[in-house]
Amino acid sequence: MRKAYKYCYFYKLKRYQLKKGKEYELLIEQIYRELGDSTIIKQDDHVWGEETNSFRQIDLSIRYNVSDIELLVIVQAKDWKHPADIKVVGEFKSVIDDVKAQKGILICRSGFTKKAIEYAKKLRIDLLSAHTSINDDWSYKLSIPVINKKQIFATTSDIVLPCAGGENITVNSKGAVYKIGEKIYDYGGFLSESIGGTGNLVKSGKEIKIRIPLQNCSSNLFNNEWRDMVELNFSYTYLKTIYLKSDLKPEEYRILKSHTSEKVTHSFVNFDKLMPLIKEKEKWRRIDKSEYENFSNKTHIRMNSIEMDYFGTFNFEFFK
Repeated sequence: MRKAYKYCYFYKLKRYQLKKGKEYELLIEQIYRELGDSTIIKQDDHVWGEETNSFRQIDLSIRYNVSDIELLVIVQAKDWKHPADIKVVGEFKSVIDDVKAQKGILICRSGFTKKAIEYAKKLRIDLLSAHTSINDDWSYKLSIPVINKKQIFATTSDIVLPCAGGENITVNSKGAVYKIGEKIYDYGGFLSESIGGTGNLVKSGKEIKIRIPLQNCSSNLFNNEWRDMVELNFSYTYLKTIYLKSDLKPEEYRILKSHTSEKVTHSFVNFDKLMPLIKEKEKWRRIDKSEYENFSNKTHIRMNSIEMDYFGTFNFEFFK
């Protein structure tokens, strides 16, 4: 999924400046610009018709090259409150043939009648509707599936303290406050900072142990007295993997919905506003591993996460 293409004039134009349907054409142009990198897109184009021997007005033309051969796609937009019927499809077919376009795309805000869809499938004409969150007339109940592979680990950690006589003792590191230099950390914060250091890693089966030498670190485990620490021993053991699914409803989007295949194509979704929703536990439900592995029938977000008993859950390898 591509990042938003900064096509600002669409937002700056006011309704009263535009003829009926022009705003919708500009929305469609913006979406196709966001989707295409190597295409030439022209709004309100005029293409020569060989059969009518005249120029035909095209709401949007898209040109691209394949093996040095230029291909033409024409797009006609209908900002109608009612579905387009079979007559509209037939009229558009005649325009496609006249300008010798390789592909025709008909877009209507309110969709199409059943007969129009059946006819368009036979003619191989794509029937779409364009939607955006910034206009109530063009809105769509967009829901994006998110699937999450979560690995769960059990963790333990100990710290080594120096004692009189040159010997060291090992104690459980929970239940204390810690310092690195003069900065104070709670248990989880201290472990997060310490594990980022250089240490020796030993793997035994499902358990991984890390020994990290400590410098300029202290704790108040004993009688609230700050004591220097020598070493951190941290281990985590893999327990299980679970698979989760959620459906998120973005506040900002631009999409094309196909009425011939039911596919939804996103040209822009604001993922910054989706990320806080992903962290809400109540939005997730368990799914089988097979559903996770075979989930490719529509656009979705695939992510991985790790859950440890002191860190909570954190996410990585986030795919859009």
